[in-house]
Amino acid sequence: MAAPRKYSLELKERATRMAVEARQDPASRAGAIKRIDDRLEVHPQALRTWVKQAEIDGGLRAGTTTEGRRVRKYVKVKTRENVRAKQQRLQEQARRGPVDPESPTIDMYLRRWLAEVFDPCLSAHTRV
Repeated sequence: MAAPRKYSLELKERATRMAVEARQDPASRAGAIKRIDDRLEVHPQALRTWVKQAEIDGGLRAGTTTEGRRVRKYVKVKTRENVRAKQQRLQEQARRGPVDPESPTIDMYLRRWLAEVFDPCLSAHTRV
């Protein structure tokens, strides 16, 4: 269960919009966040964080957008699920008996090389 929000979404949107608009005007840019957080009784660091994310989402500042964060979180969770499923599958195979190696061993490689490369070359140049 998620923790209750200290500030409502409406207050967050209103404060963010007011601060972003105030910061766009060079004359009122200095101290804009302080003026707005005093007026709306919002913690200054919370408002700074909201404004920063709004500027990133609006393309005014470099950083990871909200949508990008959602996508990265989704990919991370999916990757974790895939790794966990593979780990469980390998553990189940190990319980049933020896696991065949997925990559060739040196012995397997040498046998293939002798059969496919060395023997045809040798027989073509051998005189009887």
